[in-house]
Amino acid sequence: KAKNLVDQIELANRTREQIDEMNEEITNEEAALGDFKRRKARAWMEIKFGALLECCEKGSVACDFGKLVINEISDKTSQPGLPRLPYTGQSKIQSLL
Repeated sequence: KAKNLVDQIELANRTREQIDEMNEEITNEEAALGDFKRRKARAWMEIKFGALLECCEKGSVACDFGKLVINEISDKTSQPGLPRLPYTGQSKIQSLL
């Protein structure tokens, strides 16, 4: 019976060691998974914000040209009973576009 008790204690100790090793492995894997997720989220956000910046830059160029075109529209008041002043900005607009 003493040998059986010693074997059981030895088995329990080995099992405890295996559990400790597995717990350490799980902890390491969880940390690595968290790091992986953070890296991928960061890379994804860098791509998204880069695309947003590119879109905004193109929008800014379009807005600048739009403002130049709008500035060629006369804001002078029309006189009642007289024809509206003719639009004369075609050539300038053509050169802008």
